[in-house]
Amino acid sequence: MARVSALGLVVTDLRRGRLGYLAAWTLANTVWRRHRYTRHDAIASMRASYTVAEARALAERAGLSVSVEPQLPFRWTLRWRRGS
Repeated sequence: MARVSALGLVVTDLRRGRLGYLAAWTLANTVWRRHRYTRHDAIASMRASYTVAEARALAERAGLSVSVEPQLPFRWTLRWRRGS
């Protein structure tokens, strides 16, 4: 993404953690219980997500100096600006 971006990047995704997993499981078994896809996807997406530290480490492995911040509820945002 950094190679083809003109100005920079903003990436946001789920933030893995116990509370987020519990919230996904609770919603999947109550509010979303009739929808087979969302019932499965809520839990699978939470399991596949990254922590803030993991997202930062992946960006650093790619050679990017980034800002990764937790966002409410259960999300993180990565910011990178070309030339910084």
